[in-house]
Amino acid sequence: MIGTLDTHELVKDLKASGFTDEQAEAVTRAVRLARDFDVSKLASKTDIADLRREIAEVEPRLIKWVIGVGVAATLAVGGMIWTATQILLHAHS
Repeated sequence: MIGTLDTHELVKDLKASGFTDEQAEAVTRAVRLARDFDVSKLASKTDIADLRREIAEVEPRLIKWVIGVGVAATLAVGGMIWTATQILLHAHS
């Protein structure tokens, strides 16, 4: 079991070993944060495996969507070029 952290004593000990006030306070905050960190919030190997599976499922759909948008953009630009050409040809006729 982890005991209580006497932050005042820790600061005093750090300062006695040559730390400045700011350094001692910063180290004490870091120790307190590390002690109080909730490890249940970390991703497990299962979480990572599930995420990889989900990415693998989405990837083919994303590729199809990107290709579809590329084709649509190409057709749109081609249509604009064709229309502009037709306008210019009729303007000179």
